[in-house]
Amino acid sequence: MKTAVSLDADLLHHADEAARQMGWSRSHLFAVAVSEFLRRKKSEDMLQQLNSVYQQDMTPAEKHLLKGMKAKVRRIAEHE
Repeated sequence: MKTAVSLDADLLHHADEAARQMGWSRSHLFAVAVSEFLRRKKSEDMLQQLNSVYQQDMTPAEKHLLKGMKAKVRRIAEHE
């Protein structure tokens, strides 16, 4: 499906350059970027839902443990 979007000229230039270096079309680069963004957003949304469930009536020790778990999940998600 074709669509039109407005982008900053510098961002478009960098995107075109990256696509060229990878041997991709601009369309493929944007499709990959949007797919990755949506995948990460879905993970973040799921984490927020889990956080809201687990933050109800937690002990201080549980809150501390959850904070460490969230930090680890974020680090893992950033490197995927």
